Amino acid sequence: MAANNINFNHSPLWLEVWGLPLGMMLEKTGRDIGNSMGNFLMADSRSWSLDQEKFVRIRVDIPLNKPLKRCGVKASPEGEIYLSLFLI
Repeated sequence: MAANNINFNHSPLWLEVWGLPLGMMLEKTGRDIGNSMGNFLMADSRSWSLDQEKFVRIRVDIPLNKPLKRCGVKASPEGEIYLSLFLI
């Protein structure tokens, strides 16, 4: 297999989602965020355990033909902005 035969247009990455209210630290929230950035693959359930409630960790298959986002924002149902995203 030659390197020029490999189609490298996406890559799975782990993302940390910081700044979520405790009530929003759910797999469903991680799935929604992941699907907005690429293709959601899985969430790390340890992210929202009692001893680690600072961020949600998700694995997302990111398209590499688009610029990577270092951070972003999202609004709560009440309109409050609460989200920062960081690629790790």
